[in-house]
Amino acid sequence: KIPITISIITISIYPKQNLSNFKQHLIISLKITQLPQTPYIDVISHTHNLHRGIMYNPQGNEAAAANRRYSITQGRYENDTDYRKRIRDDLKKSVDLLESKTDEKVRAIAWPYGIYNRILIEEAQKLDLIVNFSLNDNNADIRALSKIDRFLVYQNPTTLELLKDLNLLPQSPENKRII
Repeated sequence: KIPITISIITISIYPKQNLSNFKQHLIISLKITQLPQTPYIDVISHTHNLHRGIMYNPQGNEAAAANRRYSITQGRYENDTDYRKRIRDDLKKSVDLLESKTDEKVRAIAWPYGIYNRILIEEAQKLDLIVNFSLNDNNADIRALSKIDRFLVYQNPTTLELLKDLNLLPQSPENKRII
């Protein structure tokens, strides 16, 4: 048996929410309640709605959680207080929803797009989210829980392709010339 961690964007739990930015619902509420019954599954937050892009500069570009919101009408970026409140409110909603559905303490977060900053970490720690998953294609190192790399598997790779991507195939020795 292989333990897995599943990170959930909690706005996707409820089908009646406006999910125009999601192609489909990831997991319905009923399924989430069944997840912790399996000892090999750990449910963590992927935020409530910070995965959705927000305008972060005067040019109108969008990005996710790690960026401060830019208001065109006010012509300014959100200040520290507003930024922290937006992050804290979103994380709290995510944690509260997951804990109410699973009856388990949520201890970790996988940041949207693997991007985070000091303020995100501080706000997460206030909610006892002590493990932070980034999205760097490196092997995980659990000696520093403030950033554990995770590897994104996509396009259904073969076992050989996955092992190659993870740098787990034996390396051929370099050709050397001896004179």
